[in-house]
Amino acid sequence: MHEDKRDAVRYRQMARKYREMALRTTDERALEAMERLSEECLEHAADIERVLDEKEREKTLRIIAHRIWEAEGRPEGRATHHWRQAIEIYERGEYSTAPKHAADPTRSMTRTRGLL
Repeated sequence: MHEDKRDAVRYRQMARKYREMALRTTDERALEAMERLSEECLEHAADIERVLDEKEREKTLRIIAHRIWEAEGRPEGRATHHWRQAIEIYERGEYSTAPKHAADPTRSMTRTRGLL
């Protein structure tokens, strides 16, 4: 199932509603059920956000690795090396996923901070 940030927001809203309902009930079983449903909604929202964060990280790493490959003249057989470099750059926070400047398509990444 394809889920996005809106789904995580909806699950958090549902959790809030279950908590509000739990505050208004005097039935112990209903209270426990609503608290359990609220927790499950929060857990599901967190799972969605983790998956989305990992997808965004991988997308960013692909962009960085591709730019390294281009900066090195598009050599063959260096994908693993470029991927490792991309991870290092990502972890240091020295990257940008913004498109290359259209006015200067020949601009080398090595002239900017780090490689990107």
